[in-house]
Amino acid sequence: MTMQNATSPENFSLNEEALLLLVATAELNDLARHERLKQWRERSSEHSVALDQALAEWALMDGLRNRPLSMAGRARLGVQVVLANAVDRPGLVGSTLILLVAILVLALAAPLQNAPSPDDLSIAYGAPLQSESAGGPLRRYRTARGEQLEIALPGGSMVWMNWNTEVRILEKADEIRVDVQVGDVLFSVAEDQQRPLVVHAGQTLSYPADTEFAIHSHGRDDAFFQVKKGELRIASFQQKGQQRLGAAQQTFYLNGVGGGLSETSPRSIAAWQRGELVFHERPLEETLWELGHFTEQPLRVGQIVDATTEITATFALNEADDALLQLADAHGLELIADEANTILVQSVAAMSLK
Repeated sequence: MTMQNATSPENFSLNEEALLLLVATAELNDLARHERLKQWRERSSEHSVALDQALAEWALMDGLRNRPLSMAGRARLGVQVVLANAVDRPGLVGSTLILLVAILVLALAAPLQNAPSPDDLSIAYGAPLQSESAGGPLRRYRTARGEQLEIALPGGSMVWMNWNTEVRILEKADEIRVDVQVGDVLFSVAEDQQRPLVVHAGQTLSYPADTEFAIHSHGRDDAFFQVKKGELRIASFQQKGQQRLGAAQQTFYLNGVGGGLSETSPRSIAAWQRGELVFHERPLEETLWELGHFTEQPLRVGQIVDATTEITATFALNEADDALLQLADAHGLELIADEANTILVQSVAAMSLK
């Protein structure tokens, strides 16, 4: 069976419509945009393929919006990237030019100022809050190794940040958005929070209310959620519907795809607040990834023979390097430093197979 490409002549106009749909819905709130895209996708398999292609091209252009350039500079750079991409993939010429036209229109319509307007900061598909502006409604917080931070949100909700963590907070008239860029964050959401709180991590969105929950994220690709009390709703543009977590439950999302729910010890959730790392029946591979957030040198986890072996242990937060050595001795792991001073962790047996 031959699968027809979404950029073939028969589907070409459908691709253009999908791209224009992304542009038209860029300023909607996340839930409304998700519903619009969902309705489009469910119209037919061809619509779904066209939307996937459009999202891939949108992600390409999203990289340009991360650059601290003027709108004219973004447009010029956009021409170069689009043309370079078209040379490698000729089938994309028509649709990428449509998207380029849309970006140029947005560039001409944008206010001529260095700091972006609040509308420019809306969270798009799989994209964090965009801005390097020091002022305006967007606030950026970052902690270093050994530093923790407490943030009070309007309405009584609280945010606590662990070591090596970055979040961005955008206060809008109708909601407050918190983008967890990387690291560990604990949220305590007030019962009478007037403006809804929307938390973005990786490719997921969560909608907490009267709850306390933690997120651990390594960046755009993954997010680990744990709920201490109350209930948490999580949505992803990669999956239909929402996942609900109750007290003492946890789940992991990778590239916007969620895993199953599992139980956890409430004591282990955000134990870093009291200077501890508590692992309760966590797979060895996940434990190593989390330890790497606190070790003096960054870790890269390779092939682990006993990756699913469950770890239940408590370590001091400032002794993550000693914890790594203990796990290495107990599970036959080899630690190898590369030229970039990154430590590769893998099983000794895995090395002998190479």
